[in-house]
Amino acid sequence: MRRIGGTLLSCATAVNLLVLSIFTIAAGQNRIACVGNSITAGSGLSYNQKWPSQLQVFLGDNYRVKNCGHSMRAALKKSDYPYGESPWFDSVFAFRPDTILMLLGTNDSKSVNWEYGSEFTGDYNALIDTFLTIESSPQIILMVPPPIASDQWGLQKAVIDTAIVPAISEIAEQRDLPLIDIYTLFIGHTDTWLRDGVHPTPEGATYIAHKTYETLITTPLKRGSVSVMSGAAERGNEYRIVVGVNFYGLPLKSGLSGTGYNLMGERVPSYFSNAAIMIMRDEQYGK
Repeated sequence: MRRIGGTLLSCATAVNLLVLSIFTIAAGQNRIACVGNSITAGSGLSYNQKWPSQLQVFLGDNYRVKNCGHSMRAALKKSDYPYGESPWFDSVFAFRPDTILMLLGTNDSKSVNWEYGSEFTGDYNALIDTFLTIESSPQIILMVPPPIASDQWGLQKAVIDTAIVPAISEIAEQRDLPLIDIYTLFIGHTDTWLRDGVHPTPEGATYIAHKTYETLITTPLKRGSVSVMSGAAERGNEYRIVVGVNFYGLPLKSGLSGTGYNLMGERVPSYFSNAAIMIMRDEQYGK
């Protein structure tokens, strides 16, 4: 228990007030989550050299860019390291982004992962659908990964070139989502913009950041829609879901219900699925 201004508050209430104050301070910022693998995490680069950090500089103080990249992660559920099992996956939900930039696919090309290549489009779509359950109703922007110089570490150049790049492009077209083509941008520059044939140099990261910046400030953004939603329910101002898995088929670690409005007074969506936690209250983040 804590006493504030002569009033005795429970620890839970104090935490809620702290969360409310945090989100109120940042209420004017457009929150952008960068989902990806080591290309986004910035393997071999200093913090300021990573492309999400450089994107923050390009966009300025009206935006808050969060790097949610995790090395070795892939979109395929049966891959050696699925992004949906990364702690950064849950952090995307807690961040409540307005926009999610998805730069995945390189690690899916690994021979050990691509034996499940027939499931890539379905798993990639499932990841999008799961992100669309975030109560902030984020805009999803897909990013085509850069080419690699040659086969290495199990990564297959031909799979990226002929299968993954076309698949992501087709998903963007079918779902009418913005697409940032990093692949084409890097053609002819892999010798100078990739430090080891896979990961960007500081200069390469700058080109990714600037290309992304141009898209964010020039493209009329459209909110996505969940393509595999099954059923909806609304009970007055209360929304409740009790099943602890999402469209990606993995458990979420936070939040089981919502009450119709979040702490900032915004009405939360009334979308439901019997296979998803769709709404998480601010008070439950981090539990």
